Formats: sequence, C-alpha cells, structure tokens
Amino acid sequence: MQLLRVLGVAFGIAVTLGATLGVGILRTPGLVAAQTGSAWGAMLVWALGAVFALLSAVSLAELAVRLPSAGGFYVYAREVLKERPWGDAVAFGVGWCDCLGQAAAVAFAAVTAQDLLQLPGTAVGLVLMLTLLQWLGIRTASRIQQVISFSLALAFLALVGAALMQPAAAAAPPPLRTSSLLAALVIALRSVIVAYDGWYGAIYFTEEVHNLKESLPRSMIMGVVVVAVVYLAVNAALLHSLGLAGLSASAFPAMDAARKLFGPAGDSAITWISIAAMPSLMNAVILLCTRIVYAMGRDGVIGGVSHVNARGTPTAALLASSAGILALTLSGTFDRLLSLAGFFFAITYSTGYISVFLMRRREGRGPYSAWSHPWGTAIALALCVLFVAADVWNDPKTALQSAGLLVASYPVYRLSKLFTSQRLRSNG
Repeated sequence: MQLLRVLGVAFGIAVTLGATLGVGILRTPGLVAAQTGSAWGAMLVWALGAVFALLSAVSLAELAVRLPSAGGFYVYAREVLKERPWGDAVAFGVGWCDCLGQAAAVAFAAVTAQDLLQLPGTAVGLVLMLTLLQWLGIRTASRIQQVISFSLALAFLALVGAALMQPAAAAAPPPLRTSSLLAALVIALRSVIVAYDGWYGAIYFTEEVHNLKESLPRSMIMGVVVVAVVYLAVNAALLHSLGLAGLSASAFPAMDAARKLFGPAGDSAITWISIAAMPSLMNAVILLCTRIVYAMGRDGVIGGVSHVNARGTPTAALLASSAGILALTLSGTFDRLLSLAGFFFAITYSTGYISVFLMRRREGRGPYSAWSHPWGTAIALALCVLFVAADVWNDPKTALQSAGLLVASYPVYRLSKLFTSQRLRSNG
C-alpha cells in the first residue's frame, strides 16, 4: 500500500497551526518586551519573526513541490547528496536530529498537559490516544487536526478581542535592560523564531496532498500568515492590557492579562487554552515524525517500518515513533534534549536552504519557483548561521553536546544499515 493523496489546503494550514501555536506565545512576549525595551521594538521583532517564517516557507515550498516524497528535510538532504559517497549518512543525520527534536517536543507537550490537568497518566494516555486515532487513517487524523487547530486559533483571537475591549494599562517606565542592545536583539529574535517553529509542517506530507503545485505553497504561506496574525494580535493585546512595564516584568503575561480581565476565572481560561494547545501540537508532530521514519524505512536505512495500511497510515513507522516518544516521556530526558534542540534545528533548517541553492544550480527552476529566491533563501540561511554562532558563543557546552548528538547519528546509521542488510539476507 501507498500513502493516500487526500489532503488539501485546509490540512496544510491546520498542521502549520498545530505545530506552531502553543504555550510559547503565552509566555515569550514578556521576555521579548524586556529585551527590546519598547512596544514598537517588541512588535517589530515579532514581525521580523513572521518575515523569517514566510521566507523560509516560500523557499522550502519549492523543494517540497520539486521532490514530492514524504520525509521533509531528510528527503532534501538525501536528494542533493545522492551522488556523494557519504550522502546517505549525512541525510540520515538530518533525519535523526529532526526526528529526535520533534519527539522531544511531543514528550514535552504531553507532560505539560499532565501537569496542567494534574492527572497522573495523562501524558502516556494522550500519546496512546493520538496514536490510535492516527492508526484509523490519514482522513481521520486530518479532520482532528483541522478541528483542534482552528478552534485553538479562534480561542487566541477571542482572548485578544476581550483584552482590546478593556481600558489600556497606565503608562510606566520599562525595566532597564541589563545586556547590550545587540545581545538583547539576538535573544529576542531567537526566542521569536523558536515560537514560529512549525512553519514547515506541511512539507512532510507532499505524497498525500492533491494538486500539490498549488495546494502546498498556498497552505504553507496561509499557515504562516494566520500564525503571524495571531502572534501580533496577542502581543498588541498584552501591551494594551499590561503596558510595556507590566509585560516586561511578567513570566506568564497571558495569565496576568486574563486574570486582569476575568479575575480568578482568567487563570482557568488560560489553563484550558494551554491544555487545548497540547493535543494540537502532539497530533501534528506525531504525524510528521512518522513520515520521517517512514521515508528512512522506505529507503532501506531503517528496516521494517515502511508498511502502510489501507487507510493511508504508515503503521510501523507510527508505532516506532510513538514508542520513542513514550520512552522520552517516561524517562524525563526530553528536557535535556529540548535544550539541545534549538542548535540542531537551526542546522536542519540550514540544510533545507542549502538544498534549495544546490537544486537550483543543478536543475534550474522547478514546477513551483520561490519568488523570494535567492535573496530570501540567503537571508533565512544567514539568520540560522547567526543563531548557531550565537549559541556557540553564549553556551559552548550545550553547543558541544548538540554537536555530539549530530556525530552520534553516524554509528547509529551504520548499525541500522547493518541490521537492515542482515534482515534482507535472512528474508531472501
């Protein structure tokens, strides 16, 4: 069986929202406001984050249409390096880091939901429930993703509307910035780009999107635009409700704003929005993580995970992904993995941008051509390089551990290839 080509624009937008909207937007605005020290500066940084996500989405949409194969960044690295003797190993490393980071994000979301609900077993229950729902087929998973994601976006906008209807906060001087302006801007912009992480969600489903040339770029661009509108609106509402000083001093500004609007009931409102964000993110990321594992299984890099059931679900890849997520959830090691993830996510993004340049040089313009290329792709790549350099400069120990995780992919790759070869020989 093959993956089913049944997805459209609505799913692409929904999976972008699901992989992006989360608790980060409820917490990050305070940090950004404190670093920038002005309302217009904070809004500008959030707008720049949207520009980065948009340029990235437009660039990667070209690769996704040109290479309509499930798997995302792994597929692009494999294709552009296919003539190199070490190309498969590097592509595996890209898929390895991508999958580990995504699995850690799901585990974190599951445990966050458990902490918010204060119900033991919630984390494991959510992973198992979403695995079962995805087992029922891509149509079911798509409908669930659309309902949860669009409902979550409406909940955010309802909170924005309620905040803007209230009187503005009294003016007060913002807290003094303790770091240099350049360092503050790097911290703020990096935090915002992390909040926009998920803009690439639709690229993992190119084998399942009908009318790919038109549907995929449209869904990626519209997804980023919807997220940007929500993020800018939330920040405007928080600045209106709390003022710059109040926002800068708040560790959880959305909670403070809701408490000001609704009293004690505000805490419950934000808690339930946060809880709703968790299954939305988890469903989206389990879907895309499964496609990474499935792509590597189909290429023979990982054995025994290329089966697809009649409803379009890569069942073996889904079980392998969910098992890894459950292991991370129960072990608690996802916290450390998440602290490393920012580094190798930036590396993963960079491989995608580099792949765009290499494919253009090798084959020219594709069926869909990124209108922002080459300058838009170059800007996105330069920002990723800047963030990697900043991470190495600010926290060399964590950067070294992240690099070690990248290097560790090679022995895993060799062992996986050996196991797959032996399995094929025994079956043949």
